[in-house]
Amino acid sequence: MPVVWREQLAVGDPQIDQDHRYLLCLFNCIELSLSSAETLGHLPLFFGQLLEYTCEHFQREEALQARVGYPALAEHRSAHARIVEMLVELDGGLQREFALLGGVENVAVIDGTRRAALDALRARLGPELLQLAREWVIEHVIRMDKPMEPWLRRAAC
Repeated sequence: MPVVWREQLAVGDPQIDQDHRYLLCLFNCIELSLSSAETLGHLPLFFGQLLEYTCEHFQREEALQARVGYPALAEHRSAHARIVEMLVELDGGLQREFALLGGVENVAVIDGTRRAALDALRARLGPELLQLAREWVIEHVIRMDKPMEPWLRRAAC
């Protein structure tokens, strides 16, 4: 089920809120790519974009927090580092899995044997990636990003 942006997730900074919207979009693309063997070949592209954009977003967010004097910056940096570490590890595993299948370009060629391998890959990766989506974007934004809203509001005055 796609994750939908809600205004309750807004932290009050237009760029950070836009970043969060885009990250949700990428997670929805990842979920869609996991929906069938035919779409699974798109997973490495979307996941790579997620990893790259997450790193850019975290840099922006931490710079903003430093600028407004957000007191939980160190804790936030630590949480960001753990998330990036998880994403890098998952990306490496994903790349290895697709290499074993003959590369992304060969995933589009689906016969009975390949379909079974792709379905097994979807079954292994799907729950882990979707759990990450829920925990990372929703939990992190609500639990860690939302509390910086008052500092952002004060800095905007």
